[in-house]
This record gives sequence, structure tokens and C-alpha cells, in this order.
Amino acid sequence: MAYNFPDSPSNGDTFTLNGVTYAYNSTKGVWKDTAVGTPPPPSVTSSDTAPSSPTSGDLWYRTDDSTLYVYYNDGSSSQWVGVSGPAGPQGTTGATGAAGADGVDATSTLAELTDTDTTTTAPSTGDLLEWNGTNWVPRAEGITQMDQWRYTSTTGVGTVDPLSTDLQRNSDASFAYIGGGMTLSSGVFTFPATGVWKVEVHASFIVDNSDSAFQLFTKASTDGGSTWVDVAEAIAGDPDTSTGTRWHSAASIAFVNVTSTTDVKVSFRTANFDSGNVLRGTADWNRTDFAFTRIGPSQ
Repeated sequence: MAYNFPDSPSNGDTFTLNGVTYAYNSTKGVWKDTAVGTPPPPSVTSSDTAPSSPTSGDLWYRTDDSTLYVYYNDGSSSQWVGVSGPAGPQGTTGATGAAGADGVDATSTLAELTDTDTTTTAPSTGDLLEWNGTNWVPRAEGITQMDQWRYTSTTGVGTVDPLSTDLQRNSDASFAYIGGGMTLSSGVFTFPATGVWKVEVHASFIVDNSDSAFQLFTKASTDGGSTWVDVAEAIAGDPDTSTGTRWHSAASIAFVNVTSTTDVKVSFRTANFDSGNVLRGTADWNRTDFAFTRIGPSQ
């Protein structure tokens, strides 16, 4: 706060303000306090009521209305002068800002992620996300479909197309299939799910001395069983037909792209089984068997 001292003072002139006497020093051009020592600093009080016995320059913060006062001596009287009023009324609430992007927290679900479809196929514990060309979809980790069947006849079979009798799923106590399992009807196997499937055959034969070779074919159909194509062959034999009855085994593998479980099927047929040649089987273990494993999505 500014104070008005006399204009055009002479050296040694005095002036009293707020109880303090000042003398003018013309050499330095300043008014100097003539009191002995330095006066104490002003006090600051916070209360609902004004402090008693104030000194000029003291500050009082009135707590009931948030007003700040200074005790002022104008040369003829002393009083509390307000220098800061109480807080004004609450202003109006501003417009709401735009919402930020959703974060991922411990309670987030797959459905909250962008481009994820968990409605068509519900996920299970341990599933992975797989891109299907449009969305991320749940996919079980590892092999999701696997089955094994065996030929059970101990007397054998000659040339047949398709092989349709004496077939059953592996019944060993140590065996378990994964997924839906293959279904069999009149020698035709239907897949439980689409995908690329590995079809494996292990065959056991008896060949007599009149034949040099024998075959077990894997066949596939893509039109629901109307037409069939050989896709794998297990073959064994001996060009020397004079050595008598012989025992042989053979194997084959086919990869079948199952784009539709209605249209894509597999079956098996034997060939070159003349009299005396037989396909050997048993219900007790895998002598002639057929394994089906889904190894990936259809292409």
C-alpha cells in the first residue's frame, strides 16, 4: 500500500505515519525511520472475531466469511480495512469432455476387444485367438479332434469296395478319442468338424503264393459320397510267387481338406486280393487300423 509523504521536504524535516517518525535525508533523497531499533513485524491472526490491541500493519483473516483485513492508521484514526473479500458463489459446471478410450483391466472380456467374435463360438479355458479373415475367434490349443478305428475280422477279407464290415472304434482301456469322433455308415466315415485332417492307415496282409502284391486304398469324396477318388495306398507283396504264404504290413497317409462335413467323406477299399490273399484284423489290438487327426483349419 502506498503512503503520501510531504512534497519538497528539506533536509531534517520529520513526518509521523502510523506512529513511526521519519526524518528526510536530502543527501540520499529518502525518508528514514528515526526510531531506535527495528519495529516487530506485523502479526497475522485467523479467527471469527477481530484481535484485540492490534498494531498498525497487523493482518486478520476472518474465518467465518474468508475476508482478509489490515489494521491501518491514516494519521487521525486507526481501523481494520478489508483488502480481500469472501469467496464468490460457485460458478456453473463446464461442459463434459469427450470420453477416453476404454482400457483393459482385470475384469475385461474377449468380447470387449476389437474385431473379436465370441458369440458364434464361446471360448473355453485355455483357448487361443485365431484370425479367420474377418474376426479373431476362439480356438482350442493343440489337437482338437482325434479318433482311431480298427478292422476286427480274424478271418480276413478279400477285394471289397468299400470296406464296410468288421470296423469298430479302438476299444482299449488306454484309448480315448478327442472331440466329436468319426461316425461310420455303410463303410463311409463322416468327419465331426471341418479342417485339414490327417488320415493314416496301417494294414496287415496274408499273401499266398499265387499273388505278388496287394493294396489297401484310402478314398475321399467331396460331393457327399456320389463320386470317390483314391488318395492314399498301402501296398505290400513279393514278386517271387513261389515262396509260399507270406505276412506283410503296409501304411499310407492322406491329408483331406474337409471344407464341409456333409460333402467331404472318406472310405477304404482293397484291391488285388485274389483267392488266398486276406486283410488281417483283430478286435484285441491294432492289427489293421485307421487314425483320423484334425491338424488345422480348412483351407
